[in-house]
Amino acid sequence: MTFYITGESYAGHYIPAFANRVHQGNKANEGIHINLKGFAIGNAYTDYALEMNLIGKSDYERINRFIPPCEFAINGTDGKASCMAAYMVCNNIFNSIMKLVGTKNECEGKLCYDFLNLEKFFGDKAVRHLDTVYEAMLTDWMRNLEVGIPALLEDGINVLIYAGEYDLICNWLRNLRWVHSMEWSGQKDFVSSSETSFV
Repeated sequence: MTFYITGESYAGHYIPAFANRVHQGNKANEGIHINLKGFAIGNAYTDYALEMNLIGKSDYERINRFIPPCEFAINGTDGKASCMAAYMVCNNIFNSIMKLVGTKNECEGKLCYDFLNLEKFFGDKAVRHLDTVYEAMLTDWMRNLEVGIPALLEDGINVLIYAGEYDLICNWLRNLRWVHSMEWSGQKDFVSSSETSFV
């Protein structure tokens, strides 16, 4: 049996770490061998928001002032407290855009979806522990877990990076930039390859 690992939203953070752990376990003959063949991630906020006309130039310049403190906070993460601090600082970028974008989209509820049934589900005592899992995952949210991807590529594990054309939180521009900047033996050929439309 062949396994392909896929995911969206948090996938850009956790799927590479999960795929890397499975692959390292396979190489070290730990436990049951998992025939991992590839993984997919469905994941520049301000640049994308400006390019898509979601914000104006003055908003773009104002929100970009959050970027240096965000980068500084990320580079200083060494534990749970500093990672949460970096998350709070960097989240100002997205939240500032959403304050402007929220008036342009017709939304139902806080996150533009009706989560009433989901809230009922998570309110059940049997599944309430999931909030604890989510909170625990937040404490490493700002760690760069994508550093394991080049080693997976070098070992022949396939990867698909995809994003919706109009998805702000997992936008294509940010994906394009980090994929192009990722250092691996195929980087030069990948960056110089021609682009084609996928419908």
